[in-house]
Amino acid sequence: MKVAVISDIHSNLNGLKWAISDAQSRNVDQIIFLGDYITDGYQDNEVLDLVMKYGGIQISGNRERIFETFDFNHVPINLEPIAWTYANLTQANRKYIKALPKVEEVKLGNYRVLVVHGDGFEHYPSIEKAFDNLIRVYDFDICLFGHSHDAQNYYYGNKYFINPGSVGIPITQDGYQYKIVTVYPELSIATYNKQTYHHLSTVVEDYKQSEYYRDNPLWASLILRNIITSEDFGPKFWRCFDEIATTYNHLSLSDQWQLTFALYNTRHNKSKHRCIPKMPDNSL
Repeated sequence: MKVAVISDIHSNLNGLKWAISDAQSRNVDQIIFLGDYITDGYQDNEVLDLVMKYGGIQISGNRERIFETFDFNHVPINLEPIAWTYANLTQANRKYIKALPKVEEVKLGNYRVLVVHGDGFEHYPSIEKAFDNLIRVYDFDICLFGHSHDAQNYYYGNKYFINPGSVGIPITQDGYQYKIVTVYPELSIATYNKQTYHHLSTVVEDYKQSEYYRDNPLWASLILRNIITSEDFGPKFWRCFDEIATTYNHLSLSDQWQLTFALYNTRHNKSKHRCIPKMPDNSL
């Protein structure tokens, strides 16, 4: 039995279509989706339609669950792209993501498989500590998890922990990644990838012409850069935000947000620039 494991699509229809087509060409028996289907792009509804059509198992990610506690009456500038996503979801897809389970426990061949998204792992001092917690709570042989966009396999505590990577926002030069797990006649794990920095001109142009890009130009430009370059912008970007927020704590969140993007762009293009500007303006 062969199953494709796909995670962290983030509204990237191009990446999802490639992964589904590639998996089907390899004669998989079913596809397991690990969450984070939406946000960061303009094709959320199309992505969800394909997940529902092809997913044998589907769970929610933190991007689907964020709306459980989202305050639509007070949307800060850093969450405006998230609010945009919800506003543009169909009623049927809003209902669908709300009903998604957080965890699934299934049997594949002779293996007990735990399916989780993986958000919350970062709150543990190490990934092994996160695994220890899952081992205490659940009874399984294999754990499938995503969230980090990092395609890795671990063997820990006599159990397999498998992360398929991301087909939405890649963080390595391997580009889009997913995995096929074969559980019979023996366990095997294979990673498949598609480099994203070649032949993306049409994808880039369509993204730039979208309403999402028009309405959220700062965040959208960062996501698009990540898709093109496979650069893991997250740690660098949030480090800039922390530095700006600490240095200019008297400014509004909106001003801090603007400064963070300017600082990130400067650091990205000119690494020798000082991190903190002398004045809180847009001339970084």
